[in-house]
Amino acid sequence: MRILVLGKNGQLGQSFQHLVQNGQIGQWTFTDKNTIDLSDANVKDQLLAHDFDILINCAAYTAVDKAETDIDLAYQINSLAVGKLAEVCLEKNALFVHFSTDYVYHNSNRTPLKEESLTLPQGIYAKSKLEGENNIIASGCKYLIFRTSWVISPYGNNFVKTMLRLAETNHSLKIVSDQKGAPTFAEDLASAILHIIKIYYKNPQVFDKYGIYNFSNTGEVTWDDLAREIFNIRKLDVEVHPISTAEYNAPSSRPLYSVLDTEKIRSTFGIEIPHWKEALQRCLRQLSSN
Repeated sequence: MRILVLGKNGQLGQSFQHLVQNGQIGQWTFTDKNTIDLSDANVKDQLLAHDFDILINCAAYTAVDKAETDIDLAYQINSLAVGKLAEVCLEKNALFVHFSTDYVYHNSNRTPLKEESLTLPQGIYAKSKLEGENNIIASGCKYLIFRTSWVISPYGNNFVKTMLRLAETNHSLKIVSDQKGAPTFAEDLASAILHIIKIYYKNPQVFDKYGIYNFSNTGEVTWDDLAREIFNIRKLDVEVHPISTAEYNAPSSRPLYSVLDTEKIRSTFGIEIPHWKEALQRCLRQLSSN
């Protein structure tokens, strides 16, 4: 089984590379935008040149605030190109594994969000991601879409690395305190995907678990408390001052509550998901070893 991964330099792409031993579960090929560029209108032709049985799309436009003025590019990468990837998967009878975001919900509920919960995306990034999901579904291909939140890892840009960088020169930080969610350690998400691929690999003809799944580490936390936990684990003397989302005044709207209900993926595939505190400790240990 041939597995093609797009976006090898992102948090998830690098996590897959860290976990995968080629030949253990199929033959893996990792590409970046120099090979398959989602911003290119001819991305379908680029993808058709490759042979694969599973396509894992780790590439995305993720600059949430910049998307408010970079509208065309955000929609091209997160929506239009994704639809074309799905069309190729349909033509090749390949499984399409794609990643979406908690931002597509953005409703006023204060209980953990289920896959069937109301979607009400605010901002270009969130809208483009939901449109990408809809394009996959409309294509008729075999798909698994994973909605995730607050991705952290030793790679790329993320909240953990930002906090550690700011702590080098600041003894006091203002952090948003009225948004509640849960981090997703990219390696835990990649491990879950590998587990599901093994199930699919055994007998693709009878696999019938296609659809949308939520994934994040368990528990819930606010950004300011997450920052305090980072500093506590690293024994850094940084005072955290809570501020509101309104005070932070970001160009794009953020959901105040985006705790994901992960019961569906856990019960469907028998996956155990670690608590966010344990995942954060592993993330920080990997950062130290790097």
